[in-house]
Amino acid sequence: MKRLFSVRGSAFVLSLLFLAACTPVNVYEKYHKSVVMIYHAYLYQVSMGSNAWYFTYDKEKQLINEWNTNSSEIKQPMAAYGTGFFIDKEGRLATNKHVVDDWFTSYEGTVRNILRNWMQNNVSSYGHQRDSATMRIGEWSAIRYDMSRAQDERDRAVDQVAAWQKLQNDYASNQNYYDGLLSSLGEAKFKVVTIFLGYALDGTHTENMNDYKECVKTNVSKDDNIDLAIIQTKDKKLPADVESPISVDNESDAIKVGDDVSIIGYNWGPLIANSDKGLHVQKTDGKISQESDGTRVLYSIPTLAGSSGSPVFDKSGKLVAVNYAGYNTTQGFNYGILAKHLKSLASQP
Repeated sequence: MKRLFSVRGSAFVLSLLFLAACTPVNVYEKYHKSVVMIYHAYLYQVSMGSNAWYFTYDKEKQLINEWNTNSSEIKQPMAAYGTGFFIDKEGRLATNKHVVDDWFTSYEGTVRNILRNWMQNNVSSYGHQRDSATMRIGEWSAIRYDMSRAQDERDRAVDQVAAWQKLQNDYASNQNYYDGLLSSLGEAKFKVVTIFLGYALDGTHTENMNDYKECVKTNVSKDDNIDLAIIQTKDKKLPADVESPISVDNESDAIKVGDDVSIIGYNWGPLIANSDKGLHVQKTDGKISQESDGTRVLYSIPTLAGSSGSPVFDKSGKLVAVNYAGYNTTQGFNYGILAKHLKSLASQP
């Protein structure tokens, strides 16, 4: 009898645990303070030998907009808004790689071709100018040594030869410089240079960059297919207003097509979130639309730019994925990187 009671008691406890795991959780009430808006101002850098250049790049138009050896001379750095969420009491936040470290190997081929064309054009242009200077030196030299010319003409010719020789040397030097860059382009290394990276809490006001709390990158996925990154508050502390960081150790690993899911994020960044009472994060519901491939999962939740890095929850409040991409033709379907990959990244030193 005692044994029977023990078995029934264990079954009763398991039933309670199962019910607790399946109990719907109001993820907005529990986690909206844990979900933040991220602002990132940055440049790209390309290093070729001992030379480093900074530039901005329009991925849609495939154009380099500004280009300079001095980062402070770039007038309009790139800027991105995204979403992030606190994952522990040490002030770490999860978000997408493309929000805080937006350089992928898929960009390199196009950018290298743009740089190659630009360098080749400079080599050709300075070569033509050097040849033109050489021609002018010949013309003025002929006048200089023409004894039938007046002395003042010959004196002027001396000055002109010196001036054109200086230009010839400058053009040749510039041609050699870009020729050297061209030869080292194959070894070029690209990276993101952060000017400012910060976050703003739900309910706070953001009128300029100073309203964001500065943070730093700590871990970025080395796999471009795993669009995830972890950043951290500078003081390595969870803000006092955040009571419930979103655990990566309690991820949902049994999602099925048709399961209910919710997303909390900042669609269109401050454009929608800003109100008279400060930022307000949005919660949107949908369903899992397709079986996961082990890396990502598709769900029928409409999102807009700015929601990158948003947490996706199941109905029991477990983390399912981190939102990262959608289709340009519709806002009805979006993808998230499965939470297990965030757990793996968070565990790395």
